[in-house]
Amino acid sequence: MNKIMISEIHITPIKPQKSLVGFASCVINNQIYLGSIAIHCDITNNSFRCVYPTKKFKEGRELPIFYPINKETGQAIQNAVIAEWEFVIHTVCS
Repeated sequence: MNKIMISEIHITPIKPQKSLVGFASCVINNQIYLGSIAIHCDITNNSFRCVYPTKKFKEGRELPIFYPINKETGQAIQNAVIAEWEFVIHTVCS
């Protein structure tokens, strides 16, 4: 697999709602923009995770809009987003 390049990461913190603490966007390999990636915080083990957007239908069904198709890509995106999240939060709080 080719190395994935993640750039132009933008973080938007929000007032926490349950575990949701913010949203992220990024560009993959200078070719595709991914937006509305939710950032969730698990306070029990002090960790973060990314959740990808879905389209919700009236009957309760959800359809994924986009998502990583393998673990390595998902981990690379999550690592980059969480690193930027931590930078933004530490910069704002300092």
